[in-house]
Amino acid sequence: MDSSGISDISFNIISDFSPEKSSKSEHYDLNADLVLVASNPGQSTRIESSSRASYMQATTSADCLATLTLRDLSPLAIESMVLGLMMWEVKGVVIVAGDPPLEVPCKGLTQDWPKRTTQQIRSLQKLILDHKNPANPFVLGSVVDLGQSIDKAADLAGLKVKSGAEFFITQPIFSEGPAFDFETLLMERLGDMEKPSIYYGLQLLEQESLCFSIIPDRVKEEVEQETNNLDSLTALAKKLIASGQKQFYTIPPIFSGGERNYQLCRDFNLLLKKLIMAPKGQERTDSHL
Repeated sequence: MDSSGISDISFNIISDFSPEKSSKSEHYDLNADLVLVASNPGQSTRIESSSRASYMQATTSADCLATLTLRDLSPLAIESMVLGLMMWEVKGVVIVAGDPPLEVPCKGLTQDWPKRTTQQIRSLQKLILDHKNPANPFVLGSVVDLGQSIDKAADLAGLKVKSGAEFFITQPIFSEGPAFDFETLLMERLGDMEKPSIYYGLQLLEQESLCFSIIPDRVKEEVEQETNNLDSLTALAKKLIASGQKQFYTIPPIFSGGERNYQLCRDFNLLLKKLIMAPKGQERTDSHL
């Protein structure tokens, strides 16, 4: 289950970040290799993701990625935003279809999302190649949902790779099985093609926090008893690391109203880095931060 870095860059941890609901920005040190700025989480009005990622890249020590959502943006808008991200030396972009609109879409907006996603990735890859700067590589990624049919997830991911996707982040997983199954099926689709980097989603949970994936009962019980799911998440990370996986997408707890516990995510990232760097068989066992 060995993974290469994103393109020519080696990053191990991507952490999720929600842009602010006001015009005032705040800085949080997530101790991640890359900060992924979300696009209107909950379909709420927030600072636009490419603007927030560019500002963070320019004014802090954090390296950033921006999420761009097909649901909200035309191809022209997405391509224009990507040029702006490249100008500000943001490290890359993650293209997602987005959840269905909360309001009834206007006539003509109904889309074949898998087809449009692969088409958008293909056109962006050409744009990026035409304007690439070897000194500041810009990478193109997308999202994989392993919570439904893994066969379908592998089919769609294979199409995205063939269209130009270089890496994937996944929706949260709570056991190693879906990761192993997905990689096996994806490589069957890709044949001799190079495997993309895959960042498996590890979502931190606390009491009253939200999760849009299915949470196993054992994890729910853990959160009720321990106030968070650090123990099971650490155990899962160790199993994945033991198999050769060294790339993860960490998701801070999110609460109703949009508040997040970035400190808990930062602490988990510190532990995760120690586990990744530890000699094989000598991983730290203490998950209490």
